[in-house]
Amino acid sequence: MSAEKLYEHLSYLNDAINDLEDVLAQKSAEIQTLNVKLANAEMTIIAARKESEAFSNRISQDSRKHIESEVHARVEATMAAERLAMKEELEKTRKQLADVKSSQSKKSADPQIDLFGQLWGAPAASSKVANDQSALILAGKLDSTIDKVQRLLREAGA
Repeated sequence: MSAEKLYEHLSYLNDAINDLEDVLAQKSAEIQTLNVKLANAEMTIIAARKESEAFSNRISQDSRKHIESEVHARVEATMAAERLAMKEELEKTRKQLADVKSSQSKKSADPQIDLFGQLWGAPAASSKVANDQSALILAGKLDSTIDKVQRLLREAGA
């Protein structure tokens, strides 16, 4: 092989190596660019994840507040309804008591005090039964109200 041919062949190999080095440099630059883009995308994803978690927490807090206010409103409405029912029952009992008192006042008063009979401060047997029944009714309603409030509180906690 002649020196010229050898020189041409080496020159060709040198050009090929230079071309490959240029391609390698371009690919390295592209890889660096892609790494920068990947890092930026990861940062964007992390920021979006943090933002979505914060948004999720705000939604959770808002929904919890809404549920608490709804439960509070229901408890208040139930208690108001129970208070109204108790007031109506109390008014009915007062009317019955007034009717009993008015009917007793229409009766003639005993001219002589019976020391061994009914004491004035103690209720007569019939009114004692009525008072006991009213007390039982009011206790039942109070018990029902307490049960409803406890149920609403359990639902709010669940």
